[in-house]
Amino acid sequence: MNRDKYPKGSKGMIQCLVKEHKSLLDEKLGVNLSWISPIEENQFKEYQLNGDFISTKIGLPPNAFDNFWPSRQPQWDGLAMDDEHTLYLIEAKSHLSEIKSGNYKPNNTNKKKDANYNLKKNALINIKRYYAPDADDKLWLHHYYQITNRLAFLRKMKELSSVAKYKDAKLIFLNFENDSSWETENKSVPKDGWKNKYKRILQELRISKGQLQNEGVLIIDIDGSKF
Repeated sequence: MNRDKYPKGSKGMIQCLVKEHKSLLDEKLGVNLSWISPIEENQFKEYQLNGDFISTKIGLPPNAFDNFWPSRQPQWDGLAMDDEHTLYLIEAKSHLSEIKSGNYKPNNTNKKKDANYNLKKNALINIKRYYAPDADDKLWLHHYYQITNRLAFLRKMKELSSVAKYKDAKLIFLNFENDSSWETENKSVPKDGWKNKYKRILQELRISKGQLQNEGVLIIDIDGSKF
């Protein structure tokens, strides 16, 4: 792989995967993925699920996310469909600190921001109740926000499958080991680094691998040195 052709970090790794090494992920999944994004034809653009392009592509109604999430949604590192019309939502990482705290906290000075926060809070509390009702709210609402909001969106997309062009939805946490773009900063993740990271995260969130598998959530590591 000519790593210099692509952006630094997970953005570049997934672009290279889609363009040059598509079979690596297909083989791990046992399917043939047709990528919606990021693809070279669209300048490797990443999308929210409620934008016009994606809504049309996967057949979502205009009000699909009303009362679920604010209009500004997370952008997905990758979106793809297999031959059975299963939609894949993909969140990619290539160094450990990319999993960081997030989510705005209300301060009662901005009503719009507070209303948006409450929408997100409700979605995250609901998904916490679904997976781990006794877990710490702070871990789900803030500390592991980048993980938990993806779980909430997967659940929502499964619900919307009855009115969309896809039949089911799955979520992939796609983790790249040995990303050479981080070597000078000593951030490249060695073998089993992601395995150990996610083991700790799931323990803290009180989620089992069995729960994830039943919901169509996959944690997949890909060795970037094989590129």
